[in-house]
Amino acid sequence: MGKKKATANGRQAKQKPKGRAIHVITDGTGGLPRHFMTAILSQFPDKDRDPTYHIFSDLEKIDSLFDKQIKARSIVLHALAETDSKQRVAALAESRKIPHLDLTGGAVSFIAEHTGWSAANDLERV
Repeated sequence: MGKKKATANGRQAKQKPKGRAIHVITDGTGGLPRHFMTAILSQFPDKDRDPTYHIFSDLEKIDSLFDKQIKARSIVLHALAETDSKQRVAALAESRKIPHLDLTGGAVSFIAEHTGWSAANDLERV
């Protein structure tokens, strides 16, 4: 949230946020990444903006999202069930040199590796 500072004429001017814009992409209900981000961002009391959440169920909307809303001074975190969606976000972010993080892939891979279970990567199961 942009802080205000007094200008020469005494008016309050909104300061421009210093950090990168945070975009969180999910193809489910949005509960998992919202809870995750709330917990993580509680460790940054001086943050100057909140994340923007994008909830969708259409792979084609990812391209539009990057074209219209996710710009160079952004970071992207995602919680996507489908492998194609994960790969598309990674490819678009990397092509634009935007840092990105898969919030769920590491946990799914970890559980699969150490239990011998096979992950479905199916949005309908979320």
